[in-house]
Amino acid sequence: MRARQAESLEETIALFRERARFIDSINNQLDRINDPRVRNYMVCRAVIAARADYDLTSVERRGGRDEAERRALHFFRIEATVGMQ
Repeated sequence: MRARQAESLEETIALFRERARFIDSINNQLDRINDPRVRNYMVCRAVIAARADYDLTSVERRGGRDEAERRALHFFRIEATVGMQ
C-alpha cells in the first residue's frame, strides 16, 4: 500500500480508505490481546513501523516536517510510551 501512488483525487481517497480499513483491522486484533507483555511488544513494534514509515516518506509528503522538528516534538518517544507501564 505504501508504494502505490494515486494519480487522481478519487484514487487518493480510495487508497486512504484502504489504509484506514487495514489499520482498523490491526487495531481490532490488538484489542483482543490480553497478555500485557504481548501488548507492550506489539505497541513497540507499531512504533518501530511508524518510525520506518516516517523515515521512508519524503519531506514533501510529510507536509514539510523535518527531522529536527520531529525530534523537538518527541513524536516517537511519546508514541512508544502510550500504554506502557
